[in-house]
Amino acid sequence: MDDIKIIKGNESFYEDFINLILFTGEEIFLSIFGKNVKDILKNLYREKENQFSYEFTNFIEFRNKICGMLLSYSYDDKRKVELNTGNLLLKIMKIDFLKIFPNLLKSFFVLEKLDKGDYYISNIATYPSFRGMGLGTKLLTFSEETAQNRKLKKLVLEVEKENKNAIKVYENFGFKKEKDLNLKIGEKNFSFYKMVKILDNYF
Repeated sequence: MDDIKIIKGNESFYEDFINLILFTGEEIFLSIFGKNVKDILKNLYREKENQFSYEFTNFIEFRNKICGMLLSYSYDDKRKVELNTGNLLLKIMKIDFLKIFPNLLKSFFVLEKLDKGDYYISNIATYPSFRGMGLGTKLLTFSEETAQNRKLKKLVLEVEKENKNAIKVYENFGFKKEKDLNLKIGEKNFSFYKMVKILDNYF
C-alpha cells in the first residue's frame, strides 16, 4: 500500500514513542522505573547514545499518521551505549536512581542477553486502532532487512508468555521459542519466551 511507509525516528516523536512502548509492557516498565516512567522515557528518547534513543527507532505511518513503532539495535550497538544508558538514568533521576537500580540489575541479568551478530527487537507495537492491517509484520520485515544488510546472524526478541497474539505473529514470521525467562520485581513475576529467527544470509 502506497500510503504506508516506515520513517526514521527523531526527537519530536517522543509522545508516540512513550505511548507505543508502554503498549509493549506497561506493567514491567512501571515496576522497573516507577511512577515517573513517562518522564524518564521521554528524556531517554530525546538523547543520543542510549538504548531508548530516537536513534534506534523507526515508525510506521499510514496516510501520514504514526501508527506503530520499532525500537531495535544490534549487539554491537548495545555494547556501545549501555554504559551511557545507565549514566543518563543517573543524570535524569539523580538520587531516585538508587531506588530503581536493583530492578534494573535484575532485568539486566534476565533480558537482552545478546550474542555477537544478534539484532535485537527491543520493542515493537502498533496502536490498537491500526491492528489487523499487517503493520507489525511490515516492521518485522524492516528489522530483518536491516539485520541482513548489516550481515548479522539472527533476530532476537522477548515476549511475555501471556501475549498469545504476538507470539502467533512472531511464529508466523519464522521465530522459534529458544528459552523460558522469568523475572521477579518486587512481588510481581514476569514470564517471557526468548524467540529467535536465523537469517537466510547466515550459514
